Amino acid sequence: MDIIRAVTSGVMVWIFVFSTFFVLSLIPGINASETLQSVIVCIMLVLYSFLGARYYYRKGAQTNGLVAGLLMAGVILLLDAVITVPLVIYPAGGNHFTFFTSLILWVLVLEHLLVTFLYWKLKVPALR
Repeated sequence: MDIIRAVTSGVMVWIFVFSTFFVLSLIPGINASETLQSVIVCIMLVLYSFLGARYYYRKGAQTNGLVAGLLMAGVILLLDAVITVPLVIYPAGGNHFTFFTSLILWVLVLEHLLVTFLYWKLKVPALR
């Protein structure tokens, strides 16, 4: 397992998702609907997770896609805990508990795991 590449992939996916939520929060009409923002991010996350997986596996890594996805998701959640929650959620009146018990967060995590696993299953040459 290439931990540096997995961490880098996780950071990359987090930046994409954070940036998407930020841009969506600036668009009139979309910024008033957390549901609409979440749906758009959910759609975009397929691309972001694909790109993260492609980066991770580009140098020939053979790590199980679920394991690599879990490590990336752990990095993403850590960045959420130390950056997203204090800078975005607290000012909006939320806290770590409300953020980490949000259903959409866990839907996005599961989606990321699924895309990473499928990338590994379909794109990584079988040396398993």
